[in-house]
Amino acid sequence: PVNVGDLELFDAKSVVDPKALAAAGFIRSERTRVKILGGGDLTKSLVIRGIPVSKKAKEKIESAKGAVEAAP
Repeated sequence: PVNVGDLELFDAKSVVDPKALAAAGFIRSERTRVKILGGGDLTKSLVIRGIPVSKKAKEKIESAKGAVEAAP
């Protein structure tokens, strides 16, 4: 799993999808199953796309003016 606080390394307004997580080294490949959990704090507005998120993580993402989008 990846904690929401780990996403601070992405620039504000970034789209975080499995490809972005793989490029950042959080997962081995974009096909790796992953879930974003609520650990840590998020201060940047990010769009999480196509990655399952916990209820707590979704609250933190949305309170930072970000969004969670389902996979296309």
